[in-house]
Amino acid sequence: MSATPVLRRSAEIRWRIIASLVLPIFGAMVKLRIREGSKLPASGPFILSPNHYSEIDPIVMGVVTWKLRRTPAFWPKHRCFVFQHWAG
Repeated sequence: MSATPVLRRSAEIRWRIIASLVLPIFGAMVKLRIREGSKLPASGPFILSPNHYSEIDPIVMGVVTWKLRRTPAFWPKHRCFVFQHWAG
């Protein structure tokens, strides 16, 4: 068994745990209507690039992708991981 299916399975398990926590809370706060969900490919890689309107956008994209039966994976900007040293 190659590493790719193992990593993919690990990511899916992680997302199932996260979804079991986030979806009930998100569903209680927001009414979500997915339009044109069929444009998302049923299999294979894809890039979903939303225009950011708020800080909750990654959560919304993750929920939408999950509800369309795909396991989301995020690829943040490298500067999200760079420690910024503030001069004081």
